Amino acid sequence: MTAKRKWVVVVRASLLGLLFAVALSGDEVISVQVWVAATAASMVVLLLSELIAVAAVEPARLVPAWSRRRQQAATREARGLRRIYLLLANAQRSPRTHANLLRPRLVELADHYLPRSHGLDLENDPERVADLLGDVAWLVDSAVVDRTPTTADLQRFLDIMFDEQGSVPR
Repeated sequence: MTAKRKWVVVVRASLLGLLFAVALSGDEVISVQVWVAATAASMVVLLLSELIAVAAVEPARLVPAWSRRRQQAATREARGLRRIYLLLANAQRSPRTHANLLRPRLVELADHYLPRSHGLDLENDPERVADLLGDVAWLVDSAVVDRTPTTADLQRFLDIMFDEQGSVPR
């Protein structure tokens, strides 16, 4: 906390404490002890509110065991995995599915992970990307339309994409 911020908190707390002290004293003389106590209490409240705002504390969401929310989330996740497996299975049977559905997803993965993990760009360094991918470079090559990927091809491609310590061919 900077010095300026500390002064802002102290001034706000002092003013809030003075307001509480005036309200509590009524028509009588304001007690210094009441003012100090109200200032301290307001300072604690201000600091706690800032701490909670900075910490981004979220309310806990307790879900009873008999609730359907948890089951629905698990079903959605399983449905997404099933979609991926179905897409892979269809791409293995049909070169058209690979060209139209799977290849665009693999190109998106390559566009995202190659610059991060290998320092390569799919558009600007196609030769170096082909050297890195080796025998699975055809998976992201738009000129290849008559091949179907095998599970081993996809596994090798994903291993290369997610390899964070891989070397960049020169």
